[in-house]
Amino acid sequence: PNDEPYAVAFLGQDRLAVGGRTGTADAGRVHLWQLKPARPAAAAPVPGDVFALAAVPDGARGAAFVVRPAAEAEAGYELFDRDGKPLGGVPDKG
Repeated sequence: PNDEPYAVAFLGQDRLAVGGRTGTADAGRVHLWQLKPARPAAAAPVPGDVFALAAVPDGARGAAFVVRPAAEAEAGYELFDRDGKPLGGVPDKG
């Protein structure tokens, strides 16, 4: 894909998350990479551009700060597990 990366975070010691923009107004993506051996592991779609990523120390879960430009800059946090499965979202009330 032609994603523009904006954020990177390690998920534990064996995964890397990279998030950004996909080029569409309402969609972004978090790519998860296995590090040993290096290869794509999963991709988690999110409803906007990813500007920041964070994870718990063991890498079991992560969060993406997402801004939805088409929704007049509505923002929130999208949660996912180490395999890219969505775990829910929390709006940013700012």
